[in-house]
Amino acid sequence: MSDPIEDFFEGLGKRGYEPLLQHVIGSIRFDLENGDETDHWWVGMDRGKVTVLHEDRVAKSISRQDRATMVDAILGRRNPMTTFLRGDSGYSGEGEPLVIFTRLFPDRSLVSPTGPSPTATAPRGRPAGRGR
Repeated sequence: MSDPIEDFFEGLGKRGYEPLLQHVIGSIRFDLENGDETDHWWVGMDRGKVTVLHEDRVAKSISRQDRATMVDAILGRRNPMTTFLRGDSGYSGEGEPLVIFTRLFPDRSLVSPTGPSPTATAPRGRPAGRGR
């Protein structure tokens, strides 16, 4: 079975360029807690050019949440901004890169309770099988 977190970050890294991040310069480290262990993903952004590393590195923004919360955001079952507001995830450092990064998660309104539909896999800000 594939890992949604690994698929998400590796897919982002393989793209190398993400137009939704074209106005961002900075870095985010995602600290994903799973019991007593913490998994780290580092994302560097430079005007759309994206570098992804599966390691603990210094970053200007740090996002902390449990693994299940991140999976739900990646699959579009939870809105990442709502998880911050409810205290299910937290951040430190610069907030703007995190807010812009949330555009990469599927739009919840296009996702069924069991996961994203084929038309809902496009991030917010891009057409997802419907006209604008």
